[in-house]
Amino acid sequence: ERQRRSHVPCRDRPARRFLERTEPRTMSDWWGSITKGATDAAETTRLAAQRTKLQAEVLYLEQQIKGVLQKFGVDVFQHMESNNSAQVQQHFTEAKREVDTFREQVAAKNAEIADINRQMENVGKAPQSSGVAM
Repeated sequence: ERQRRSHVPCRDRPARRFLERTEPRTMSDWWGSITKGATDAAETTRLAAQRTKLQAEVLYLEQQIKGVLQKFGVDVFQHMESNNSAQVQQHFTEAKREVDTFREQVAAKNAEIADINRQMENVGKAPQSSGVAM
């Protein structure tokens, strides 16, 4: 014999209704959502590749700074032993100029990386309007 079920509200009905509302209604809506997802993934990949390239360039510049400082130490040591402060100052000035140049480049690349990170956070989000009506 057939068992009668008592009427108990299904817990997943609200979730199912929510899913039904967010599913694409037509084939073009469905295709549009797939295309948007693929476009967003491609953009995220492009940005991640740019960020990785910049991060590698920052590491290279930091190695250049380390090399300048090591060379400075080697070059200056003999002048420090002989108490030749003029040569020490000259080497310091040259090394500082090189290091400052590299540090400026590192700062610029880090700013680019931060910008890319912001762009990555906004991939797939609708552009915000400026509030100006046309």
